[in-house]
Amino acid sequence: MGALATHDVGCLIGSQTNVIRILHVDDDSALLEVSRLVLGLEGDLEVDQATSADEALQKIANGNYDIVISDYEMPQKDGLELLKALRDQNNSIPFILFTGKGREDVAIKALNLGADGYHNKQGSTETVYGELVHSIRVLVERSKTRKALVEKEETFSKLASQSPGMLYQFVRKPDGSYCVPYTSKQINEIFGCTPEAVRDDFSPIAKAILPEDLEKVIKSIEDSAQHLTPWQCEYRVRLPDGIHWMWGQSTPEKLADGRIVWSGFNTDITERKKAEEALAQSEARYRSLYENSFDGIMLSKPDGTILAANPQACRMLGMTEEEIKKAGRDGIVVQNGNQALALLESDRTGRVRAELTFKRKDGTTFIGEVSSNAFTDINGEKVKSVLIRDITESKNAEDRLRGTFEILEKVSEGIDAGLAVIDKEYNVIWANKRLTDMGVLKNKKCFSAFNKSEVCPDCGVKKVFEQNIPLSVHEYESVDDSGQTIWTELRVTPLRDQEGQTIAAIELAIPITERKKIEKLLQDNQERLQAANDELMNSKERYRSLFEQAPIPVAITTLDGKVIDANQAMQKLMGLSLEGLNNVSVETFYEDPQEREKLIKIIKEQGSAVDFYTQLKTATGEIIDAVLNVSKFQSGQKTLLRTTIQNVTERKKAEDTLNEIFEKLVLVNEKLNVVGRITRHDVRNKLSAINGYAYLLKKKHSDKPDIVEALSKMEQAVKESTKVFDFARMYEQLGAEDLTYIDLGQAVTKAVTLLSGFNLKLVNVCTGLEVLADSLLVQLLYNLIDNTMKYGQKSTTIKLYWRQTADKGVQLIYEDDGVGVPLENKSRIFDEGFSTGGSSGYGLYLVKRMMEIYGWNIEENGEPGQGAKFTITIPYLNRRNQKTYRNQTNQTTD
Repeated sequence: MGALATHDVGCLIGSQTNVIRILHVDDDSALLEVSRLVLGLEGDLEVDQATSADEALQKIANGNYDIVISDYEMPQKDGLELLKALRDQNNSIPFILFTGKGREDVAIKALNLGADGYHNKQGSTETVYGELVHSIRVLVERSKTRKALVEKEETFSKLASQSPGMLYQFVRKPDGSYCVPYTSKQINEIFGCTPEAVRDDFSPIAKAILPEDLEKVIKSIEDSAQHLTPWQCEYRVRLPDGIHWMWGQSTPEKLADGRIVWSGFNTDITERKKAEEALAQSEARYRSLYENSFDGIMLSKPDGTILAANPQACRMLGMTEEEIKKAGRDGIVVQNGNQALALLESDRTGRVRAELTFKRKDGTTFIGEVSSNAFTDINGEKVKSVLIRDITESKNAEDRLRGTFEILEKVSEGIDAGLAVIDKEYNVIWANKRLTDMGVLKNKKCFSAFNKSEVCPDCGVKKVFEQNIPLSVHEYESVDDSGQTIWTELRVTPLRDQEGQTIAAIELAIPITERKKIEKLLQDNQERLQAANDELMNSKERYRSLFEQAPIPVAITTLDGKVIDANQAMQKLMGLSLEGLNNVSVETFYEDPQEREKLIKIIKEQGSAVDFYTQLKTATGEIIDAVLNVSKFQSGQKTLLRTTIQNVTERKKAEDTLNEIFEKLVLVNEKLNVVGRITRHDVRNKLSAINGYAYLLKKKHSDKPDIVEALSKMEQAVKESTKVFDFARMYEQLGAEDLTYIDLGQAVTKAVTLLSGFNLKLVNVCTGLEVLADSLLVQLLYNLIDNTMKYGQKSTTIKLYWRQTADKGVQLIYEDDGVGVPLENKSRIFDEGFSTGGSSGYGLYLVKRMMEIYGWNIEENGEPGQGAKFTITIPYLNRRNQKTYRNQTNQTTD
């Protein structure tokens, strides 16, 4: 902090062109005024104020500030909520949390939320505000630099991101070595490395290029360098997902220092290479298919000119390819109605499927199944592809089969069953009308009619084909389109040719659904009759035994309150025998008769009542708290109620007592927490204001030693008061949080970051050991390290490590190389209030109490003069039988 002026602190020193605008947020107006006066002494710091987070957010939205300084504890919203609101709005304005000592947990949360700094407002005013001013200047300057850099980077990144590949600048040094000073981020996609890796070294790129291509790439670079001609090259690189083809080009420029610089770009051409290779392979495949096809293939123009014919087409027509071209369409196709219709369809849709008659060279004809599609060739000409299959024999076979099937259809018309012929590929080659109605379709797989994707395991057709049996009979269950189950009896026999070889199977499907329904109904009725008879024989005896032996009171009553039956427990509870209960109405047992009416209403609406609480009156006049569970059931024509009663009188009394005690404890704890928190926060702010005014008065009356001495003593008293508040806050938190597993090494690192001026060597080998603790673990470690810094005197190194004990526990060792603990103090260092001077005497006492909460033990067993050594013993299980640690590294650090 610069020298403070001795004149009126309310005046600014001259006009400033680079004023830093500060928004200070705190609910204490006195502290705000002190901060404004002290910071105003700098001359170029302009301080605006807000007394709440909401006011600050409104001012930030409407104003132009360079930095925000905020207290933590404030009404409505605290400082962290203000910070989170700013960061949620993507507002990156520098943010300093300016709060009291002992808020290290808050500091960690603030830094995690994106705070730029954390300063303790407690302490010497000159030191506090000197450090604060330094942070303000550093953070504001850093923010301005970052904004300018981001703007430049965004502009260039936008340009680079539009490139189809990697932009780069490649350099050949005078000694012949290469480097790449700049590349865009696409280098990772091109070569699998980062821009930083190649900035001074070309080898990561050279390693990515295939060895058989690297020599070609180097030669092309050297040729370009020698003649200063543009560089272009195709080559391959190996990336994690395989081999990629790359293409690069750039223009060289020779600099005065002898370096040659190429500026250009590289791009991945793998897909283009794959497309070229696929095109060549595809052309070869289709040429092979064309030459070796069993079907005739021809290419023609729409006017009938034939452009090409494959060998099979030549064989089918008995002509050479040249003879077919010369004959044209009209010379090889018989002109009839089929041909005319096919031409019309082809002209209309560009494709057609038809059966046409073709003429051979010798004058004979054959029937061909034709498939034709029109397309546009690479020259933009309309071309038709024509596929011809000779189906003369299949047409003749169809005619013969058609006659056979007509006979079978006439024979099966009078049969109330399905009949089908199935070939050895399980295709239905014929089915009568009955089977067609059942879903068995011609030219479909037989098992598809039963919604199967493959042959059934017990298929009769399969048995006939594979086992050569003369007859297979089995029943089959399926579901029709309406969801109804249907049963079919399937009878299969082989169909043999003249040599006795099975060429197909004849399957007869007889509907038997009604028969199966009758059989099932008879079986179910018989089983139900037997079960009912058995139950009737056993239920009465079983029920009576369970009823009488039940430990819970049970009664059977009518809806109007007459007791039909009651077990021994019920008789004992109400103080009446069964005969006595039979002679009274249950309404007399209710302390409030309206409760009985309420219960009956619930039963009538819902059929039962569950956990119905009420008060009952026994025959002796005793009032009991009871929970009733009532269900309704039928006995012949009568509607009865089954009631069980649970006596909860003693439990109710205990619950009422516990609730009363708990409410009182909650109220007391809430009052203590609120009073403690509010008191500490408000008093800390007032103490900070006292320090500020004391500082200003010392500056003003620096020529009066007695006044300066008195003000210094006042500052010391304030400092001691804050230490007492720190201890009170920490002590209140003991045991308040649930324990979770915390990484010990990370907790050590956090504790060090909270220490101002930490300059010792830290050996922290505890990372990976997770211990069952709470957020106070960081404070525990903070106190130990702070103790070393204050009293170690010659300390240079702190070491933390751990080892496993014989009983599966662990020991955490904390060592320093300071002066150690004198023998006469070893037994007292953990006592409340013990101090050798200059401290509150609560630091190590608080450590000991934290250990007790965790179920740990701590001892100091270092050698005086050689350094302090604290051994913390952590048992394998704590008092709740929880495992106290987890070793994520599976090794000790001893």
